[in-house]
Amino acid sequence: MLDIAWIDLLKTTVNYSELDPELTTLFLGGRGLGAKILFDLVGPDTKPFDPENCLIITTGPFSGRPWPTASRTHVTFKSPATGAYGYANTGGHFGPELARAGFKALIITGKAENPVYLKVTQNKVSIESAMDIWGLGTYATQNYLLGAEGEKGKSGRVMCIGKAGENKVVIAALINDYGRAAARGGPGAVMGSKNLKAVHVFAEETIPSSTEFKQAAKFASQHLINDPKK
Repeated sequence: MLDIAWIDLLKTTVNYSELDPELTTLFLGGRGLGAKILFDLVGPDTKPFDPENCLIITTGPFSGRPWPTASRTHVTFKSPATGAYGYANTGGHFGPELARAGFKALIITGKAENPVYLKVTQNKVSIESAMDIWGLGTYATQNYLLGAEGEKGKSGRVMCIGKAGENKVVIAALINDYGRAAARGGPGAVMGSKNLKAVHVFAEETIPSSTEFKQAAKFASQHLINDPKK
């Protein structure tokens, strides 16, 4: 299964590979996987706004499944706020949508010549022009890409930047689901430095779960709800 997309915005290419199963046990979750990929690809001499810096969007092993609190989206990069390892995560529906579209990671490098966004459909990523939405705020960007059905989730989910990200403000966030934010370390500035406005994901499939898994997820949910230490 080709569940990693390698997107080079400078070369305008998208390639796919299979995630090594061993990595998912050695480096747990979207955070662990993103950190490993960043370590392998981005050296100490790479600056946060260099095209060689990666913006890595990852999902966890339970993303898109009914396990409670397990479907967050993780973003990894060299941080413009610190000059070191940066990561942020966000809730909402973007991560599950990405997992249902068949991807465990989007690895984005390079800088587009003109503003672009990524269109992610089932097992496919394409690079599209964002000239019409560059300069828009995050709500307007999502409205443009999702249309009238956006808030109902019928046209997918969007993660995007606003004017702060476009202008590489070092604390700029990524926004998804009309108000969810991945902000720690300035990932929005890294996205803006690549002339990347948004990632629009529309999944056409669901991820099957066994009866045993659903029962365990239900038990875990009830435990969290009833735990007096919550």
